[in-house]
Amino acid sequence: MQPGSTSDQGAVSIKNPEDGPQPAAVDIGLRRVQLMFEAKKREERFAKGHCTFCGKADVHTPLKSCGRCRSARYCNERCQLADFTQAHKGECGTFMHLPTTMAFLSTVETGERFPIHPLFAHWHQEHVGCWVSIEGRVDCSLQTLIESLDIAGIGDRIRQIMTGPAGTASCETMRTHRAYAQSLLSLRVLVQNRRKDRTPILVFASRAQVLSVASSTVAVQRGTAERERDNIATFTLDNEPRVAMGVAYDPWDNVPRLAIRQLNSVEIVNDGRVPAHVKDANNGTVLLKTGDFVVFQLQFRVGDGDTISKDWEALSALEALFVPWVPWDGVQEPATLAMSLPTVQSSPYADGTSTLGRLLRVPFDQRAIKDYYADFVERGEHAYLESHFGRGPASTMQTSDSSMNAMVTEMIRRIVREGNISAFIERMSDAGMENLVDKFVERE
Repeated sequence: MQPGSTSDQGAVSIKNPEDGPQPAAVDIGLRRVQLMFEAKKREERFAKGHCTFCGKADVHTPLKSCGRCRSARYCNERCQLADFTQAHKGECGTFMHLPTTMAFLSTVETGERFPIHPLFAHWHQEHVGCWVSIEGRVDCSLQTLIESLDIAGIGDRIRQIMTGPAGTASCETMRTHRAYAQSLLSLRVLVQNRRKDRTPILVFASRAQVLSVASSTVAVQRGTAERERDNIATFTLDNEPRVAMGVAYDPWDNVPRLAIRQLNSVEIVNDGRVPAHVKDANNGTVLLKTGDFVVFQLQFRVGDGDTISKDWEALSALEALFVPWVPWDGVQEPATLAMSLPTVQSSPYADGTSTLGRLLRVPFDQRAIKDYYADFVERGEHAYLESHFGRGPASTMQTSDSSMNAMVTEMIRRIVREGNISAFIERMSDAGMENLVDKFVERE
């Protein structure tokens, strides 16, 4: 028992996890992340301030961008016309380049081997395009249902779930939904409208689905609790069993596990202010006019945290992501349109079209996934951290672990002060999370 850590109940003391890095290492790690961010910010400013065609720089104001892709920028109409004739017409129409944004950094920085947001899937159809990356942990573990989408809010979320009048019911919910299992695959998804007819579209993030490869149909279904709420459907495709899985459902917040991270150049924050383009924040229903793009975070339950517990294991079990959208006249209610959207199991998604709704199929690039995680799979976690985040004790993994440990420790201290620690330990144990309790709490 360490001095000063004894609870007022005299039954427990709070541990300082030994696997966390020293403060100096954390500072170095945070500094590295800051330097990476600043480098990317300079790259974004460079892209916005240099003509794509002639390379001329305008250091005072951002150059005007292509109205459809928001990637290419020009100092005047002459450069834009010349580039369009020579190359940009094809590049823009085939979605060769992402829009310039800090929210999706898929290019490799000088001196680095891998981008911040590796590109694992990309496709376009009917002038609507989609790019997919990973939004997971640095240690590549799948996330748990008990965690919040925003890591900064995890302490308050666990405290709210596990203490107070709702604690007993929460334990039952955790058992039912296997909330402690590392089974949530978190994806970063960018969708952009480049329609030539300038028709606005509605994107329905909560209705997105992932399709399993045939060989993983059984494995990906393990651990599922409420098939209807998670929009899980089994069906036969090409004479083989398949399963389509919708965005995971949060049984405490009663909403899909998704977040709108950015709309064009505007970062979406949880302060109650919702842009007019966001028609339904909880369900991720967003209006995109020509040139507009949105960045989502979507979570899917893949397996039970046993056979599949790492990002690459979940990704390799999936064939494609499907994103539903509709051309919108501004008259029909988005909620009404959502009820008639096509799904993987009910639509011939090979062409992805219906009388109104569309289903954009975005296939996962298994070679890119294998290459990105090869160091972890073949040489272990330390080799992966070095190749992706640099050498030394300042790895992002250590910083993340330290931040998480600090938040959980502070949360437990608050529970101790309020006199609820015994109930907290009992409920955590009932939910099968004794390993987490033992990491932070020493019981007498």
